[in-house]
Amino acid sequence: MVNAPGTSSSLIWTASTDSLYLLPLDLTTNSVPAPTKLPYQPNSMVLTQDGSSIFLGSSSAFMTYATGTNSVTRTDVTIQGPVLAASPDSANVVVTDPARKLIYIYQPASSAVVSSFRGLGTRAAYTPDGTTAYVLTLDNRLLVYNTTTSWHSYDLSANGTLNDVVSAIPAVGGFIGTSTAVNGRSYCPNTTTAVTDFYPQASNTTVSAAVIDRLAATNDGKHLLDVRLAGANGTPIVNDLLLGGGTGLPTQQCPLNGTTPAFTTTVNTAVLTGLLAGTVTGIYPASDSSIAFITNTPATGASATGALLSAYRPSASGAGTVSSVTLASGATAAVAGAVSSDNRFFFAGTSGDNKLHFITVSSLTDTRQITPNLPSVSTGGTAVPNLVVSRPRTALAGQ
Repeated sequence: MVNAPGTSSSLIWTASTDSLYLLPLDLTTNSVPAPTKLPYQPNSMVLTQDGSSIFLGSSSAFMTYATGTNSVTRTDVTIQGPVLAASPDSANVVVTDPARKLIYIYQPASSAVVSSFRGLGTRAAYTPDGTTAYVLTLDNRLLVYNTTTSWHSYDLSANGTLNDVVSAIPAVGGFIGTSTAVNGRSYCPNTTTAVTDFYPQASNTTVSAAVIDRLAATNDGKHLLDVRLAGANGTPIVNDLLLGGGTGLPTQQCPLNGTTPAFTTTVNTAVLTGLLAGTVTGIYPASDSSIAFITNTPATGASATGALLSAYRPSASGAGTVSSVTLASGATAAVAGAVSSDNRFFFAGTSGDNKLHFITVSSLTDTRQITPNLPSVSTGGTAVPNLVVSRPRTALAGQ
């Protein structure tokens, strides 16, 4: 039996890159249904902002899953590869095709390619207004697609490996996590040069070197969280970039003289003490910006007893507070997750026990666990639920 934590937190969907199945979980029913079989094995899963659809990429086709009926409603075999991001209005998605070496702006509703650019995408993010998509490529280029000005390409290989990208709030700039810095790109064109530069550098904040980092922006527009790992099987650190000294990014019109407005960042650093991670997989801020959870793969030889899920609470000034949740025995790491719409729970997919854990945010305790029973393609047992989404707050507006 599953006891529902609350009606506004009741819908979760979990899948795995090692399974052909997806589990739709409605906690108000007090039962765990049999998982739904998908046409193809997913390599990515993105929930639309309105909560109506889940887009799943695969090496064979693009799949659209309707959350209202919990069924696959459309399959397009002409579009292959991971789904990197979905626009806020759900109209467009960024898909990267490793076989054709193309990056698509794709419309799922009409199965139409809006535009494409040659390359292999690794990460992507849309601006909150949906007009711009930032895309990172395997050869360390930043691609910017804008609905008005189309594609722009920037060679950022001098910054090392480009690990992650996020759009700040409000829609005034993008930030890229690199090997040794967090690079900010302006929304204002630089017209003082011979060739107009539409998305010039607005900041470049030096941080510690890392083999991997993940980024997230808080909804209050004040913090950019960069969690990085210097090497596998190490302890991650949090770089909390306070934007504009706590006032956020500039929101005024672009300067009339054509110069690039600077983004002001102040870095506060905290160590995720006690956590050993193979790699960092994600940062999940609560919608009220009060706390963020960090997920990771297990370090080599990780124990199935005493594994930690790290959390970070930003501060209005100075470094925030690091805390952790001890996961129930059997779990070796929280590899993916989602914050509930009311910010009361964090739903964590874990390795080791291959379960979904319900973390109560107020007490930072592992309250309950369920077994999705996603059949594994590779082992014949159950798969790690490393794809997790929860119904967003925006989906509740009309209810």
